[in-house]
Amino acid sequence: TKEPATEETARIQKEALRRGLIFPTAGLYGNVVRFLVPLVTPDDALEEGLSILEEAFQSALH
Repeated sequence: TKEPATEETARIQKEALRRGLIFPTAGLYGNVVRFLVPLVTPDDALEEGLSILEEAFQSALH
């Protein structure tokens, strides 16, 4: 649909936070996930964050 996914975004953010990953949402409807990653982030930390994000998406949307 063309409706903003505000509720889904909030569920994803909540699941990620529960797993230890913090990120802000943005956009007029709060349906945008923002990534604020330092340029010097070690690869293992980046991979861990992406894994948590993937788990949060799967948990929140299924």
